[in-house]
Amino acid sequence: MMNPPANTSPDAVKTTENQFGTKLLFACAAGIFVIVFAPALLLQFGVVDDYWIGSYTPHGWLSHPATTHLFWIGRPIGALLLNLHFMLFDTIKSLAVGRALSLVTLVITVILTTTILERHIGVSRLVSVSLSTLIFLLPGSLVYVLWLVCFHMGMLNILLACVAYYLVSRSYSRGLGIRSRSGFVLGYGFLLVSFYIYPATSYFFLVFTLSKLLLGAEEFWERRRRQALAEIGAVVLLSGVYFLSTKLWTPFLMHALFGTQAGVQPQGSYQFALAGGLWERLPVLREYASSSGGLWWTDLAPATMNILWLALLFLAGVVIVFIRSSSRGALSHALQRLLLALVTLAVSTAPWLLAAGGFVQFRNTFATSAMVVVWLVAIMAWTGSQSRFLSLGNALLLFLCVVAAAAAAIRIASASYNWNAELEFVRKEVAGFDRSVKEVILLLPPTDDVIVHAPLALDFGQIDRKSVVQGKSVDL
Repeated sequence: MMNPPANTSPDAVKTTENQFGTKLLFACAAGIFVIVFAPALLLQFGVVDDYWIGSYTPHGWLSHPATTHLFWIGRPIGALLLNLHFMLFDTIKSLAVGRALSLVTLVITVILTTTILERHIGVSRLVSVSLSTLIFLLPGSLVYVLWLVCFHMGMLNILLACVAYYLVSRSYSRGLGIRSRSGFVLGYGFLLVSFYIYPATSYFFLVFTLSKLLLGAEEFWERRRRQALAEIGAVVLLSGVYFLSTKLWTPFLMHALFGTQAGVQPQGSYQFALAGGLWERLPVLREYASSSGGLWWTDLAPATMNILWLALLFLAGVVIVFIRSSSRGALSHALQRLLLALVTLAVSTAPWLLAAGGFVQFRNTFATSAMVVVWLVAIMAWTGSQSRFLSLGNALLLFLCVVAAAAAAIRIASASYNWNAELEFVRKEVAGFDRSVKEVILLLPPTDDVIVHAPLALDFGQIDRKSVVQGKSVDL
């Protein structure tokens, strides 16, 4: 029997090229994360209260020293997950396994984020993979991997928010049947659960809403607008349910679990309450804008420059929208997109504008930073011609991925080396102690008195610094 002739049609060649390009694209993205996080997996260290693994016995769900604090500030499920997570570690060497688990969770989250962007929002594969990569190279994401105490409220909770949006988005495409409604309810149920883990990363759900507004197809605008309004409204509603329910049951829960003395909230920087007015929160807003708007170079540039960059980014988006609008109808749709996009950004910052106390860190500005990345990528997509595979916008996007990966690699390498050197310094000092010493208290030095001087302050200057970390029986 004669073999059939080879398929040499242009369509077959194009399909083969697309498959090769897709594999190469995912291979490059995977290679970026492996290279960036390699030092954190190869070096031994802990970050601040990771060293608490030796100061208590993980004998139950409420044994971690931070448990009471997390219950008081409205994160009961987060407290339980923290205890469960730290049951896996008993030595400093085992912390590297925890970071590997965090990295695996990050990769799964990147894959799910890319899937949602491409299949449910309609973003091209190149842009969806690049956008996901850029988002999870932000400093907040790096902290979630390096600092194991932040795993449950970081990567794990973001993954839960992605799953929630995936279920909600699938319900849109399945019509109005029972299965559709069940997916809708289940998705928002997962999102509500995520608030009791860590509200700051629950708002990552809105990253997809913003992507839908700025990167979604124009021909489905009316439907996408209704969906975006429903998603924003649902997040606001769930935020209110979370706040009110936690205010109501926290005192009773604390009394039942921890006794009478836990029935009164302690004083501190964390206050689970509303601020007296927006005016007093203006300094926090400025700090929040600098942290979230600085993107991959936050801490490397002055706060004022980060805020100016954020303002220019917004202005550039508005100008491009006006230039690209060819008719009054197109301009109207574009302005609606921008208005809803600003509302989405505002909702993600509401907890810090409206809450009393608290502070701004990489780990609690990540969702807003991710939205700023979406805005930036949308501007790049608008500037390029879509008639070629590597348009101007796509070329800029790939270049930005290289820059973001370089910044992340330098941060992680510097931080990992710094923390490993500090651990080796402590090990050397402890080795010379008399055997009668049963307890070692590790005091963090002032920021201007470090063991290893990292160039350009790349060792996460914004990571929360505790005054004392106890290590009774840590295997140094």
